[in-house]
Amino acid sequence: MTPNLRLRVSPYPPPEQIKEQDERGIEQIQHNCQWKQAQDLSKSNQKRQHKRQGAAERQRKHQHNVALAEASQGLRNPVTLHRIKVMKLVCEKLPTTNAENSKKRRASPTNYFGPTQFAMIERAAALCEFLHPELIVKELKLGPNGTLFQALQRGTVFHWIKDNHSGWTNKVMDCVAHAAESKKKVKPLHVGSKGSKLGWPAQLDKYPQVLKNIVQLLSNIQCAGCLITHSVTQGVTLGFILADAPKLFHDPLSWTWSHDQATYYYQLLYNIPPKLIINTNQTGVSYLGTGTKTWELQGSSQVSGVGKEEKQQFMLMAAVTAAGQILPYQAIYKGQTAVSLPSVQADLLCEAYKFVFTPGGNKHWSTLDAMMIWVLKALVPFIEHEWHHLKQLHLQKAILLLDCWAVHQEEPFQKWLQSSFPWLILLYVPGGCTSVAQPCNMGVNWPLKHQIKLLCIEWLAETTKKQLCQGVKPKNIVMDSTPATLCNASIG
Repeated sequence: MTPNLRLRVSPYPPPEQIKEQDERGIEQIQHNCQWKQAQDLSKSNQKRQHKRQGAAERQRKHQHNVALAEASQGLRNPVTLHRIKVMKLVCEKLPTTNAENSKKRRASPTNYFGPTQFAMIERAAALCEFLHPELIVKELKLGPNGTLFQALQRGTVFHWIKDNHSGWTNKVMDCVAHAAESKKKVKPLHVGSKGSKLGWPAQLDKYPQVLKNIVQLLSNIQCAGCLITHSVTQGVTLGFILADAPKLFHDPLSWTWSHDQATYYYQLLYNIPPKLIINTNQTGVSYLGTGTKTWELQGSSQVSGVGKEEKQQFMLMAAVTAAGQILPYQAIYKGQTAVSLPSVQADLLCEAYKFVFTPGGNKHWSTLDAMMIWVLKALVPFIEHEWHHLKQLHLQKAILLLDCWAVHQEEPFQKWLQSSFPWLILLYVPGGCTSVAQPCNMGVNWPLKHQIKLLCIEWLAETTKKQLCQGVKPKNIVMDSTPATLCNASIG
């Protein structure tokens, strides 16, 4: 009979399974902690980002409100809210007390070991008993002769005093003794100008005793350590004269002196009205000065334009007065004869304005002949017309202000002006200063050339319109850029 066997199952898992379960539990706990930390960090970042956006929005609104307030005050453009730049008419550098920004200057050398200066230093040191150099310097600077010790520093006085504060060092005493010996070699004080070739004769030489007394008193004042200034010398001299030689003031005619007004440097200047102060300048003008930019479809690889390759120019000479009047223009064209100038029909348009057209030779630059023609046909008639209104014929001077162009500085041009028009004063703008000191450079030439550019564009548009009205197809339109055509169009 088979015995009845029973399988007994233990309620506890094996150790390997327990260890694996523990590791899984720890991993699950770590995962849950990390997940919670990530959620908290995400919420914190969201709160921080929301707070930052709110602050930025509040700042934007505040700046917008400030801009609106400034726009109402005229400080910003009311449409774009851009700040308006304010021109400063006067820019003065305000004085500053900041030592870092002030320019350091080297102090003037002063000999403090002289009898007069060192006597004052000794009195100040005796009051402080050689203990505090800063108090010695303060006493000297606050004294009646403080201007002599403005450059004296505390460290300098510190090195003069002995280590035990009993007095001055031997080196300082040697310097004082040397200064005293040098003082004895100086010539005695002399009052008067006897033997001098300059100035008026010395009247005190007739009173030697008065001179001796004045010198003696001034010497005593100097030995006492006081300063001999102009006021002290004048007071002492005046006192002795009033006491011992009063006749000097009773008979001033015997001095051969006279009581005159002090003279100043003066210069004879002509009273020239602004209408006769004239500035002129030449500028090159392109026949087709339309610029280098135009409108074209976006993405176009080739942009064509009329007149871009046109390099021909003529020289335009403009002149203005200090009163704002404009003189007749002069146009200088390339060519030797009048054939190179605008035609007679075109010239009639400018006859009323008294324009001057001049051939410039091989180039269109201003030459000596062109300058002489401008003076004779534009400058002189204008000045004579102003003379007629001023009623001062050939008496009133005029000024011609030119730049440092080679033609203007040539000796033949200067001699011709001096001999033909002696009433004309020729002045030059210094080199490199035309943008600052020449009115025609930026105040006249720039707006004038801009207006010529607009008229050139208008002429091209009118020429194009005229050909289109005649039935010419757009692709067959031709712009006549011959010199004759451009020359006639330049004055239109």
